[in-house]
Amino acid sequence: MTKMELSRFKRAKVPPKELLTFYTTCIRPITEYARPVFYNGLPKYLSNELERLQKPALRIICPEVSYADALVTRNLIPLYERKNTLTVKFFNEITSNTNSKLYGLLPERCGVGSYEAVMGFD
Repeated sequence: MTKMELSRFKRAKVPPKELLTFYTTCIRPITEYARPVFYNGLPKYLSNELERLQKPALRIICPEVSYADALVTRNLIPLYERKNTLTVKFFNEITSNTNSKLYGLLPERCGVGSYEAVMGFD
């Protein structure tokens, strides 16, 4: 779906900025659905498959540059890094809100600091 929809919009002369907006608001969230919850349960090969969705999307949006350059020029990060960021944000939001229904379900952090440190993202 990613490649087909973006290609269709590209042929319709939709500007690259709007193609990127479509990708980041309509396509990428599908790849990130419930990722913080299943962070460690996602096999590496599936994580790699998700990353492969972003590469052709950026090739369509900015065909004149490499994937790495497209990430920089469009102010994006690889999906695996975004996964880490979203996961840390998710757990830190839960632990900072004692009214969260998930607050009591998480283990104590034993003074280690943020979940970023616990999960090894530091």
